[in-house]
Amino acid sequence: MKHSLECMGYGIRLRPVESTDAEFILRLRNLPHVSGTVGDTVPDAGAQRQWIQSSWDRPGDYYLLIETEQGMPIGTVGIYNVLNGVGEWGRWILLPGTTVALASAILTLDIAFYQLSLTEVCGCVVKTNSRIVSFHHKFGLRQTRIEQCARVIDGKWIDLVWFAMDAADWLSVRRQLHPLAEAGARAFSTGHLA
Repeated sequence: MKHSLECMGYGIRLRPVESTDAEFILRLRNLPHVSGTVGDTVPDAGAQRQWIQSSWDRPGDYYLLIETEQGMPIGTVGIYNVLNGVGEWGRWILLPGTTVALASAILTLDIAFYQLSLTEVCGCVVKTNSRIVSFHHKFGLRQTRIEQCARVIDGKWIDLVWFAMDAADWLSVRRQLHPLAEAGARAFSTGHLA
């Protein structure tokens, strides 16, 4: 969906993805640490541009670029399949070595709950992606189910672990996460890599 959602904090900014971001997104989705953990990727930058432009026509689909305050792209995230006050959080990929995963997750849920006024955010993680499954647990999301043989990625059937967060719980969870996100932002701004 063509939108103007933005959020800044912790030394980063989330802003709408533009078609000019296609080359970066294609490179990001093809990094080794991403392989097998996100849906299959289009083959070239032209196809990625077309995919971005088609997302603008999908109601309830908010695709965001994560960038430094200076405008350097470092990742993507999306809130999509928004219906009846519930949205799905995904397309969340960061360049390796950044320390702003927590910060980008906080800003994403700030957009979901404070700008889109959602009542619940849900999302799924490839079950074998144990690092990100663990992150979701530590972030305060509740695991709702495991969906077996849910999707084909790289020609293989994969299981998905589903998580959710209610708007009513977000403020207290956010307060607990804020100091950790600030520490990650300080490390990121001084060039230390995680």
